[in-house]
Amino acid sequence: MIMNESRNQPMSRRRALRESLGFFGRLAGEFAQGSREAQDLEEEWNPLEPSRGRLRPPGAVEEPLFNVLCTKCDECIKACPEDVLFRAPDSHGEAAGTPIFTPKRKACFLCSDLHCISACGEGALVRPVKMTDIAIGKARIDPSACRAYEGENCHYYVDMCPFPGDAITMLGERPVIKVLECVGCGLCEYYCFRETGRKAIETLPPPE
Repeated sequence: MIMNESRNQPMSRRRALRESLGFFGRLAGEFAQGSREAQDLEEEWNPLEPSRGRLRPPGAVEEPLFNVLCTKCDECIKACPEDVLFRAPDSHGEAAGTPIFTPKRKACFLCSDLHCISACGEGALVRPVKMTDIAIGKARIDPSACRAYEGENCHYYVDMCPFPGDAITMLGERPVIKVLECVGCGLCEYYCFRETGRKAIETLPPPE
């Protein structure tokens, strides 16, 4: 016989089983609700689109036009105070020599003066009205590699995001990207990889 500690009275096995099933049913319902909410936040971004561009400096115009306007002068690369930008290698075809960055190497710190834009005289980089108008790319979380999804207390995504609570939020104890607000700077990916050694987040360029 199982004892109910709250009333100090015997509890039948059938009742104990029924209450246990009810608890796990509620838990499953809460998890499903959380999954639906997370999906609602991320549904505007399709990470499976096959053809994507490159992670460009802030203010970059759309990829086809960027490749026309960019003269590969390296001025934006030289102007970057954090040494984030580098020339795309020959494997990028016609885009070889144009400025790109890789968050695992170094992310865009969104410096307040946006020196790269000031250095571009060709119109390939256009200064946004406000920082949140920047559209470098979008971050995507891989739950299978994320410590927070394993139950650990890990908040690197939120702590390092330049727009915490807006571009990324916590759904319970799990981080969720708000794709309409994410600018794709890659800081969450950079710090996650540097501090945990995991590839739990990826910053994806926009479609070409």
